[in-house]
Formats: sequence, C-alpha cells, structure tokens
Amino acid sequence: VTVYLNGYHGDTSSMFFAGRPTRSAAALCKATQKAMRAGIQVCGPGVDFREIGKAVSRVAEEAGCYNNPMLAGHGIGSYFHGCPEIIPAVNNVDQGLMQPGMTFTVEPVLVERNDSSWEVDEADGWTLRTKTGALSAQFEHTVLITETGHEVLTGPSVDYRAILAEKVGPLPASESGSKSKGRRPSGRRAGFR
Repeated sequence: VTVYLNGYHGDTSSMFFAGRPTRSAAALCKATQKAMRAGIQVCGPGVDFREIGKAVSRVAEEAGCYNNPMLAGHGIGSYFHGCPEIIPAVNNVDQGLMQPGMTFTVEPVLVERNDSSWEVDEADGWTLRTKTGALSAQFEHTVLITETGHEVLTGPSVDYRAILAEKVGPLPASESGSKSKGRRPSGRRAGFR
C-alpha cells in the first residue's frame, strides 16, 4: 500500500491469510515480520545502514529461512524509490550512516525452507517465484530517522501471534524455525510464490 500526501510518499506492505493458514505459512509470516522489526529496531542517527541487514539476517537464520538480499528497501520522500538501497542481508555496501531526517523502507523477503531458487514469470517479465513452490513473505514499513532514534511512519502490522493462537494453535518449538546457514543472491522484487 502506498500513500501520497502533501507531496510525500509512504510505502508499506503486509501479508494476509485467505482462509486458514498452514502452520508453516503462519510461521514464515511471523518470522518475516520479526525480521522487519529487528531491522527497524537498529535504526537511528549515526548507525551504518549495513546494521539493518545484519539484524534481519539473524532472524532469518534462526527461522531457517532464505533471506533474499536482492529484494531491497529504498529511500523514500518526495520521490518514491531512491537512495539509499536498504539491503536486508549481511553486505559490504558502504552507504554511509543514517542521519536525522532520512526516510527509507525496511522490507525483507524471507523464503521458507531456506530455498534460494527463483525464476521470472515469462508472461509478465516481473513476477518472481521459487522454482520449488516454496512460500515467501514480505513486510515493509517506512522509517524516519529522528534526532534520538527512529519513528515508523506506516503501520500497524498484523498480529500473527494472535492469528496462530486462534486459527492453528500454538506453534511447536520444532516448527518455529530451525537454524540454517548459507545465503545466495536472488532476483528483484515482485511476488514470490
């Protein structure tokens, strides 16, 4: 969802279930939302942008999910997409430090089963999907860097803990994500399936 108000853009994304989610789909959404929040939590004046990728990657690894480094967040304001590129994975791209007044999105895409396969839909030349049918999830918020920290300008987000409890019961520890290592680059954003 995007908003354009008084000359400025806002950008946000959330996942919604159609019907009863599987435990793995609910766990994936919960992990992806947690990864986004972890990336946002490290934001503040003087912080290196690479800290976002480190925070997101820790959550993805704990959940046993592939963290797609190519599907990045972006600067936003009077323009819709611009610098800095917010790479949601561990990276060596020096984009400087966050400064008060900067606005950008944090929008990780995680894929279940640590699946890094992908292909572009030939029909539209844009939509991405996994080659194996593995599910992916994305969450996004627009963040403003303030003098003392950060402010999330979009929201709220879906409460997946409440949905899990209501629809499928508590998530057993064995399904909350296994530890896994290894990340490989993937493609540009649209919609994994």
